[in-house]
Amino acid sequence: MILAVDDEPHIRHVLRLVLQRAGYEVLVADNAREALDIWQSRPEIRLLVTDLVMPGMNGFDLIRQVRQTSSLPILVLTASGEEQFEIEARQLGADAFLTKPFSREELLREVSRLLG
Repeated sequence: MILAVDDEPHIRHVLRLVLQRAGYEVLVADNAREALDIWQSRPEIRLLVTDLVMPGMNGFDLIRQVRQTSSLPILVLTASGEEQFEIEARQLGADAFLTKPFSREELLREVSRLLG
């Protein structure tokens, strides 16, 4: 099962659609706090896909919280091409990083690699 979090409804819809069509079970959250609550209550989640820039608790905070107790694979998606965002996300424990817009193929390649 994959948990995808993004504050943009269109991105959540695309993530759910692409991943489900590829055969994955998907849960979505519209913010990092909701994603953290879902992750803590669903031990069957095998991958977290998260945006970085979200109102309230951001993706950096979410990665930090997850990494306190888990080695769950984390794929970061962000509209920011800022190299510093990728560096910080990886330092916090993100396993992969895609810049929006990303292709269906890029997303599925990274998901497949992370779920190995």
